[in-house]
Amino acid sequence: VYCSLAIMSEGEKDKESRQLLHQHGHGHHRSDQREGWGQRWCWCFVSVLFVALVVLVLMAVSLYYSDDTEADITRKYSPGDTHLVSYSSTFCKSLSVRSDQLDMSLYLLDKAPNLSARHNFTLLQVYDSDAESYNYEDFYLYPGSVFTLDDATVVKGGTSATFYLIRGSNNFLSWKRYHSDEYAIHVVTFSDKASGHYTYAVSKEDRYYFAFTSKSDCTIRAEMTFNRTEYAVTASDIVRQCSVNITNNVSSCSVPVSLSSRNFALLQAPLPYQSLSGVSWNQTNSISNICGTRVWMYVTIVAVPFVCLLVLLVGLFAVCVLCRRSRSRRDGLRSAINDSGEYTSTLGVAPPPYYT
Repeated sequence: VYCSLAIMSEGEKDKESRQLLHQHGHGHHRSDQREGWGQRWCWCFVSVLFVALVVLVLMAVSLYYSDDTEADITRKYSPGDTHLVSYSSTFCKSLSVRSDQLDMSLYLLDKAPNLSARHNFTLLQVYDSDAESYNYEDFYLYPGSVFTLDDATVVKGGTSATFYLIRGSNNFLSWKRYHSDEYAIHVVTFSDKASGHYTYAVSKEDRYYFAFTSKSDCTIRAEMTFNRTEYAVTASDIVRQCSVNITNNVSSCSVPVSLSSRNFALLQAPLPYQSLSGVSWNQTNSISNICGTRVWMYVTIVAVPFVCLLVLLVGLFAVCVLCRRSRSRRDGLRSAINDSGEYTSTLGVAPPPYYT
């Protein structure tokens, strides 16, 4: 804004300068005009520099105070779920995990883990199902995992119920909304006389939902076995680790990340038991994985192009100053020539006259 006002002001002064040039000659007015332009461009440069420095300071302060307040990744977890966490050691000085409902473990590994481990557990649940309502479990499964519905039976109340296997959160939301079988991978109907059985081999990584519903009030007994493919982690692979323990009121933990590290981060929600019977957990567990900001790196990345621009502007300004001084000398020499065409030296020594 300042530069624009300065240029507009110079535009008005140019009109006055052109009138004066016709009345009194060119030399001194041109020099004064260039000097005015140089001063104003100098102030423009200082103003831009000041604003840029203020922006850098505000950015550094905002990053510093937002260090541990913004979650980079918030994801739903169920017991036994594991996820690789993407992060940049250039911009993250630490990795943290926060959980209010589930125990969690955070590992920094020196190499990428393989999906080669096998974890097995059996889940035995008894659901009191209301008419047109549903009960469900959900887990994040990797290819190679095998799910088996060992037994599903109506033990009290109604005569029949239905089991749905659904892949993906969007399909599950659509199934809840429209109550349509088209969103399910497989549907199994069972009753008080005929139990339901089903086996499914997972071929695509995703969150899978295992839902039970009935058209009348009833009690459902379901036994499910999960043979899960998980990331293989050994003690020799672990560089750093920390754990969240809800029982001991530890709801967060963090591990430092070195600038030169090329580690891999793995989040794991361990199973409390190998066989779960009659247990329940919050179906909306949201685990926050937080990157502690490396403030100086952000400031450096922004400052480097600014410093380059600063050097360029300083160089241009120096060239302009040198050009202005050179023109001032030439204007001084021209002003020494009188109207008769004779040359008067500014040093006090006149050249010999020239006759034609």
